Amino acid sequence: MGHPVAWEPTTSSGVAIESATGPLASSASSLLALGAKHRTILEGDDAAPYAPLLEWDDHQPLVLRRSMGRGEIWVVTLPFALDASDLPLRPAFLELLDAWSEAARLRTVPRRTDVGVAWKFPAGEDVKITGPTGTAVPVVADGHSAGAVPPLVGLYRLVTNGRTEARVVAPIAREVDLRPRRLSPSLATRAVGDSRASVDASPAIAVALLLLVTLELLLRLYAGRTTEPA
Repeated sequence: MGHPVAWEPTTSSGVAIESATGPLASSASSLLALGAKHRTILEGDDAAPYAPLLEWDDHQPLVLRRSMGRGEIWVVTLPFALDASDLPLRPAFLELLDAWSEAARLRTVPRRTDVGVAWKFPAGEDVKITGPTGTAVPVVADGHSAGAVPPLVGLYRLVTNGRTEARVVAPIAREVDLRPRRLSPSLATRAVGDSRASVDASPAIAVALLLLVTLELLLRLYAGRTTEPA
């Protein structure tokens, strides 16, 4: 922040639901009456680099976010204390914690992975991936995240928002391990070529019995018609 942060009284009762975006859009209605008597006020140029996710009903920011390096910066203009507001008691607070954990999970990727294991990136990031043969690996967006699957073993070059990094894709260990293994107990009891197919014959038997009963009824009707009265 380039300016001092002010802690000032407020007359705003809650948030503007139409201003909610991103992970807080579905739970913004729980913040209509927060009971806050004070809030943090940011200067305009301090708040300008951030994307507002939620605003007060007088259009002052409540939750802001921006990317920086390999992480994110989140700003909430209310402290998480019960004597300051009811924010920790509302469903939106749980959505906020879930958004933080999801952002951390998406940005935590090991530099060495197995081939075929997908890489995840936060939505909105400019990601370009070059494979070991020099060809580009497509990055597909899916909702709030984007993903790419490295198809070959080797060294990959990634450029994320202008930042370059290298990742190594290794073969799956269990697929290249050619050492002899013990058979499982269920397979060890079978002889070589001991394979029997089991076919359920219940439908065929039921149809055959139904035909026999039908034939018996027809024979009984025919016998009753041909019998002469005594």
